[in-house]
This record gives sequence, structure tokens and C-alpha cells, in this order.
Amino acid sequence: MTKQIGALLLSIILLVVGCKDKGTEPTIRYEPTWRGINSPHDVDLSQLAVSADSSIWAISDSQVFRLRSDTSWERVLGPNTEHRFASIALDGNGNILMGGLGAIYWQERTWWTYSDAISIGGDTVGCLVVNSRGFVFAGTRQHGVLRTVTPGAVGSPWYSCTGIASGSINSLVARSNGDIIATTDSSSSIVYQSTDDGITWMSVGSLAAGDGCSLALDDHGSIFLGTNRGIFKTADNGLHWLLVCSTASRVTSLLAMSGNRLLATAGSVYYSDDAGANWRTASTGLAGSPAISITRGKTGNVYVGTRGDGIYESTHPFSP
Repeated sequence: MTKQIGALLLSIILLVVGCKDKGTEPTIRYEPTWRGINSPHDVDLSQLAVSADSSIWAISDSQVFRLRSDTSWERVLGPNTEHRFASIALDGNGNILMGGLGAIYWQERTWWTYSDAISIGGDTVGCLVVNSRGFVFAGTRQHGVLRTVTPGAVGSPWYSCTGIASGSINSLVARSNGDIIATTDSSSSIVYQSTDDGITWMSVGSLAAGDGCSLALDDHGSIFLGTNRGIFKTADNGLHWLLVCSTASRVTSLLAMSGNRLLATAGSVYYSDDAGANWRTASTGLAGSPAISITRGKTGNVYVGTRGDGIYESTHPFSP
């Protein structure tokens, strides 16, 4: 009996809050590994998205690349110094929208067009999101958040949202019910939420954590905020925030998936499979260049964009 009790005690794993390498690590059911795919190198792939036809789209400042399902890739826009690209999003039909310096691009049939109807002059559209009602939201560096007056009409005049900081908006995400959450580069990492398509906004988080860099929402409605010093989580819509992962670098992107799984890029790739309670690095197979962007494909594969070493794909898909 004594031996059985001892064996049982040895099998217990103590869970710790934080990233890898502190005491005994939690049990991780699956640790992502990566392999390089045919993709542009020697450029910073700061934004990734996967369109309805499973093509991977990548933004690198003055250029836009498309990687087809047959693994061939092409430069579809750029180099373009007039409208440098900074953001990418999908509309409700899986079509690509891209934001840049003073304009938004979209594809009409087989050609690309852009609109400067957003009226931000020399400002940059740093993030884009489309909510379930079809409104397109654009986060800018100097003009706060703007929204299409009519759902989907990116070429028409835009509505300037009030009640939210007019500084740089670094990330936007949409809940399934259409609510929008935004984070700014305020020194207090303020997080805002709108429940009426951007007409009014309320603060749901003020953290002494440096710049708010990235956002993600999990299946339970929790908000994850990437900052200059780690990842924070709130499960009660901003009443309480918990630092769940300390990082040495800026958390440039977050990805929430089903089954309580999350991924983040902060130089390395970080992974959690228990709703953000525990994290560890998961960079096996990546080259030495920093991981700076992440997205999920239609078949469950995850893609990571790097600074100079192209795009990497998870060696095994994540199940739905």
C-alpha cells in the first residue's frame, strides 16, 4: 500500500502559472512543431491570413504575397511605397481586405482597387476586422477607430467612432455577436469594447503593462491581451486581469482555437492547451529568426510568419 501511495503521489503534476521553465511543467497533450514551406524570404511577414480558397496571404510593408494551395507563391501587390501595407482581414465571404497608408485595398473580380474614402490622409490602417453584421472596422495610428457607414461598403465614406482613445489602435477583434474589442498603445494598455457597432465604447481594462499589442477571444468569451511584457487574461469582461504568461519580447500576435488552445508569437512561439493557465515555448523546427505573426488554415494547420525566414506550417493540424 505504501508503494502504491508513493507511485500515485509521483504521478501528480503541479500546475504553475507562467511560461515554460519554472519548476515542474504541466502536462501538455500536444506540442506544436513546425516545418518551413515555400514562401518569400528576407522580408518581415508581419500579417498573415487564409482566404476561402485556402490561399495564404502575407503582408510585408510595401508588398503583398499569396501562397496558393499548390505551394507556389506570387507577389500580388507592390513594392508599393505610396500605400504601405500594415493590416489584413477577411470579410464575411472570405475575401481579402488590406489596410495601409491612407487607404484600404480589396479585390474586385481579377483586379485590385483601393479607396482613400477613409479620409485619414497620411495615417495608416494598422488593423482591420469585420463583425458578424458586415461592418468593417479600421484601427488607425492617429485617428482611432473608423467604421463603414454601410456594411461591407469599404469604398464609401467612413464613420469616425467616438468615445475611444484617438491614439494608435493596435488590434481589433470581433465577438460572434458582433461586439468589437480594441486595444491601444496607451502606456496603460487600455482595452475598449463596443456593443453597438462602434457607436459607443467603454473601457474594459487599464493595465500598467506597456503597449497593448494584440488581442484574442476564446470559446468561453475570455479576452487575451498581448503586451510588451506578456499575455494577460480576463474572464469577466475586464473586471479582473491576470498575467498568465511573461515574455521577454513584444507579443505581436495571438490565436485562440477550440479546445482551450492558444498560440502566441513573441519572438518564439508560445502554446497553451488549458485556456491560458499554463504556457510553454513551442518553436521546434523554426529557424532562428523571430516569429511575428500567426494564423490558422481551413484544414486546421497553423501558419507562422517570421522576420526573414518565410512562413512555417505546423507539422500536424489542430483538430476543430
